[in-house]
Amino acid sequence: MERFLRILNYDKNEIVRNMALELCKLTLNDSIFLNYRSTMIAACAVIISINVFEKNNTENDKFFINCKERKGFIEMNLDIWNNKEVR
Repeated sequence: MERFLRILNYDKNEIVRNMALELCKLTLNDSIFLNYRSTMIAACAVIISINVFEKNNTENDKFFINCKERKGFIEMNLDIWNNKEVR
């Protein structure tokens, strides 16, 4: 998780870090998550945390510019994951 945060330049953001950590901890409560690799769980926690943080960040209107709205909900921005540095 820390590596993903560092690659995406959110490693200094305590809110995103703590939110991702808590999401990872939640996966320990259900055995269904044993079917997934720990890196996949960490990656999903980071993506969700960044999207929640940016949604609540009123200064950053461009973060969701390419995301569609469906039934009143905005899709998550997955473009942060599809870049050369993450690969």
